[in-house]
Amino acid sequence: MGRPVNQGYSNKAERRESARKERHNKKQKSGYGEVVPFQRSQPKPIQYLTERQRIFGSLILANDCTFAMGVAGSGKSHVPLALGVNAILAGDAKHLILTKPSFEVDEELGILPGGIMEKLEQQFKPMFVILKKLLGGQSQLESWVKSEKIIAEPLGSVVGNTYDDAYIVIDEAQNTTPNQMKAILTRTGQRSKVIVCGDVKEQRYKSGCNGMDDALWRLQGETGVAVVEFTEDDIV
Repeated sequence: MGRPVNQGYSNKAERRESARKERHNKKQKSGYGEVVPFQRSQPKPIQYLTERQRIFGSLILANDCTFAMGVAGSGKSHVPLALGVNAILAGDAKHLILTKPSFEVDEELGILPGGIMEKLEQQFKPMFVILKKLLGGQSQLESWVKSEKIIAEPLGSVVGNTYDDAYIVIDEAQNTTPNQMKAILTRTGQRSKVIVCGDVKEQRYKSGCNGMDDALWRLQGETGVAVVEFTEDDIV
């Protein structure tokens, strides 16, 4: 008897399906498809958009503490975050510490809705948006947070710790008190850099000296301390 008419067709279809699955698996192992997430493993040259951004980057690399003042949209947060990511990828740092004073939640994340990543993204949204672009997406950002390469905490939680081998970025520093600023600057660990970012025009304290201005007055002229001031001409 001859073989069934459909058997040859069935065998070819099975071989084609098997070959398709094999190709699909090879692509996934090579980094294609949705199973294998994008991962940056090498530092990427920073493309500065203005001359003052380039100067800011050079000052961060050359000093222990750098103050950046000026208007929103000038890159004063983007530049230190990019340098911090590159430092971790190059093995020159272990942590990127993100912190800011918090008024709405009284220095506590617990009352915000959602899981820890959702809470952090609400509290540190501008910096997390930048980090997603730098790292290649949400999954990589979450991986860095879970492994503590990125530590994001309100200022009240950070001041009790000492961080070695870290880039510490203080955002909205114009809203710190002198005591808060003193606490975090004096707890900066070995081989760490601290970058203080703020815009005095957005200061919430209407009277008295804020922490950023107080620190600038006290540290003016000290070795290892630098200051850069952005203007509206730097908005990109």
